[in-house]
Amino acid sequence: MYQDYGIAVVWRAFPLHEEILDTGMTLEEFIGDPHVDIAGMLGKFKRRADECGLPFVGSPMIYNTRMAQELRAWAHEAHGAGKAFEQAAFAAYFVDGKNLARTDVLLDIVRDLDLPEDEARNVLNTRTYRQHVDSDLDRAHGFGIMSAPTFIAHNKRLVGAHPFGVLLDFAQGREGGLSVM
Repeated sequence: MYQDYGIAVVWRAFPLHEEILDTGMTLEEFIGDPHVDIAGMLGKFKRRADECGLPFVGSPMIYNTRMAQELRAWAHEAHGAGKAFEQAAFAAYFVDGKNLARTDVLLDIVRDLDLPEDEARNVLNTRTYRQHVDSDLDRAHGFGIMSAPTFIAHNKRLVGAHPFGVLLDFAQGREGGLSVM
């Protein structure tokens, strides 16, 4: 949970496409429509990131992030380092284009955060936090969430990336979102 502007944000795991192999797939393969302009889409994301002062390279690949989400749950629950892990994982994928399904990439993040590598390896091998992520996924399905990011506040939901002011208004109940059934 993060406290900013008097608002608590709780991150939940949402494995979008667990069917994707650990080796990943290209965005072209994933989208499956030759008419979609992948380069243009990534360029739009890059411009938005630049406007916000965020580093963004944009990978032409998509990966299965299930194990990263389980390790993030461990970092949060066992070490209070969930936010740091999220930031490092986001940078690894969105800035460095790394495959978050690879154990070596995840353990590099753990080492960079000075978290216990042996413990992290055990979490990955034994799937200690599998149920934690499964519970988050069940909860998301209960809310009818089908994409990320989705924000829930005041029995409403807001889907997609939005400017900070829109998110702040939504979180404070001033506007936005669709009624949750």
